Amino acid sequence: MKLTENINASANTIPVTTTDKPPFPKSGYIKIQDEIMKYSSIDSTHFLGVERGYFDTTADSHYANDLVREVRYYDIKYDNSPAFNVQRPFITGVSYSKPQQIELVKFKTDAYTAEMVIAASSSVNEGQLAYIQGTNPLTGEVNFTAIAGVPIKKQDSSNLVKKQSATLSSDIKKYGLKEVVIENEYIYSATKAQEIADFIIDKFKNPVPVLNISSMAIPTLQIGDRIRITSLQTLDIEDLEYWVVSHSLNVGDTLDHSITLRQVI
Repeated sequence: MKLTENINASANTIPVTTTDKPPFPKSGYIKIQDEIMKYSSIDSTHFLGVERGYFDTTADSHYANDLVREVRYYDIKYDNSPAFNVQRPFITGVSYSKPQQIELVKFKTDAYTAEMVIAASSSVNEGQLAYIQGTNPLTGEVNFTAIAGVPIKKQDSSNLVKKQSATLSSDIKKYGLKEVVIENEYIYSATKAQEIADFIIDKFKNPVPVLNISSMAIPTLQIGDRIRITSLQTLDIEDLEYWVVSHSLNVGDTLDHSITLRQVI
């Protein structure tokens, strides 16, 4: 259909040649040039209760004989979500029709939902139908629109993995017992759970030693300095290097220096 009169950017009634051929929904969206409008009702030659500049478009003036195209808006909830790698919609009216009969105006997606706005393209003539799904009775072409992605499916692990643990008794004696608990509903294999437990133990079995020592005052010492301890028999240290991570001077009968060191790995 086409406009029958000029309209300005604030008009809320849109006069057209017909709303019956082809029939438009009783409420919905239309597009004129680059502007999308929302209408609340129709009569045979008007769109009524029109709100201008929808879906980030700009309200503008339009002129008699400008083409008026139907727009469809979809607020989609995925059957299986969350999902990742959600692809741009595949629309036969875009991919297979030359020139394309469908225009993808907007597509926004996340792991749970998608918003899609499509419209008949400017190559669709007045009175011609553009199909987004179903069979065109004139040509026999089958049309469809699809959005594809990869769903993340949760499987019940309660009957498969009761408890997985890994221990290192020698390190427990040296550093004390530290417990790490992982609750993850996507770990459903006992083998995979054991691999994760072993990996964590391997990475944390040798913690970086931190020392707190007191010494005579060292006025030039700064955080970030690297020092070497040649021998400290009480802690079984022999020729090891440490970073200075903090220090403070204590004034009493003597001037003492409290230093915190972390071993260089």
